[in-house]
Amino acid sequence: MIEIEKYKEEIDDFVNYLRTDLKELDFLGAYIFGSAMYEKNFSYKESDIDLIAFCKNYFTIGPEKIIEIIKKTKYEFKDKTPRYFHDNLGDRIEFYIKYNKVVIDLTICPPVIPSSADIQGGASYDSFDSIIGAIYLHGHRLFGELPQLDFVKKEVLPFYNDKIRDKRLSILGKRVIGYNNRLKEKIKEHSFDIFDFAYKARIHFIKWLFMYMKKYSLSPVKHIKLQMEDILRLPKNEIKILNFTTGNIYDASTKYLETSNKYLKKFFKENK
Repeated sequence: MIEIEKYKEEIDDFVNYLRTDLKELDFLGAYIFGSAMYEKNFSYKESDIDLIAFCKNYFTIGPEKIIEIIKKTKYEFKDKTPRYFHDNLGDRIEFYIKYNKVVIDLTICPPVIPSSADIQGGASYDSFDSIIGAIYLHGHRLFGELPQLDFVKKEVLPFYNDKIRDKRLSILGKRVIGYNNRLKEKIKEHSFDIFDFAYKARIHFIKWLFMYMKKYSLSPVKHIKLQMEDILRLPKNEIKILNFTTGNIYDASTKYLETSNKYLKKFFKENK
């Protein structure tokens, strides 16, 4: 974790902002997450501090009204003014607040875990694992608490049960195989579209690999080297391969296919 004391004044001001300027939103809790939690991936010159706040009144007030409330506050939003999102990360509002020393990237969301109602079926596109990993396991509490704690303690930690795991692995594994087969064809064709296919294939495989090894990821797209070293503890050669640092994109993709298919075959052999 970064030295929070370096930004104590900014963080204290921001907590006060949530509790006073935005008190109408009635926050359940607020946590720091993301690169600020992993010092070797945080640049004191370039990185933002990611912060998430769970709004108890989110659905009662509604996103449009929440954005109106935020815009009335006297803060500089830099180039990311409050905006509404609804995707695999769930319903949320995001914006920046700029301080002299650092930018805080805030996410305001409902007090629920997206996809928690369908943990088994949403494996391919939900962000359930990364939310648990980045916020519940590695987040830094500023105040309040996290949503659905009883559910998380009972069903999710230290890892969800084998029935859920096997179902998610099977669904996601088939998706990875599909991407890998298309990537194999792109390699043969020496296609200029290979980067897009390689990137998408790896995202799905990283999600799958963490499940296979019974670990929660921080993100399937960021801090990959850090996660492979510190959480999965993979061999150095596999870390290089899965970070696409071996040769040109076609060579790197070939190595990726060999490594990912090795783990997939092992899983499906274990579950015949």
